[in-house]
Amino acid sequence: MKLSALSKGFTFIEIFITMGILAILAGIVFFVFNPVRGYQVARDAERMNVVISLSEALAQCIFDNNGKIPEAIAGMVDGASYIIGSDTEGCEKNCSIVETQSECFDISQVRCVLEKPFVPVYISDLPIDPDTKKWSKEKIGYYISKTSGNDITLGACNPEKSIIKVLKEF
Repeated sequence: MKLSALSKGFTFIEIFITMGILAILAGIVFFVFNPVRGYQVARDAERMNVVISLSEALAQCIFDNNGKIPEAIAGMVDGASYIIGSDTEGCEKNCSIVETQSECFDISQVRCVLEKPFVPVYISDLPIDPDTKKWSKEKIGYYISKTSGNDITLGACNPEKSIIKVLKEF
């Protein structure tokens, strides 16, 4: 059997179909292993861990204080949300989840039992949101609010996938 000169190689249609199949497979792999989504989920998991750590540290502070909320927190406006940080202004513009007050709430100034400072006794250092381009020690990327019944909510200002907050009832 003799091969003719025309039957050597691949036709344009065969190459085109192969490239199409490879493009579909690459799209499926990218969708399944989407690195951007993975990073967003990881940053939100870190935010959730921080919110839980802050709420547990605050609960321990209140427990040590015989169930009394520290004066700095008790003095907050009921229902108002504050970005946690040391800035005295510009805190109302950065939180996309809740409307916050113009001044930040400096949680490092909270005093617990026997005037022990919240930072570093109950939490070693204030954590900063993973989006370090937007947040700093002056505005850490988390908020706090208190109800008239002294329930305290802590949350992340700008989560990427879902709302991250913890409500502690005291």
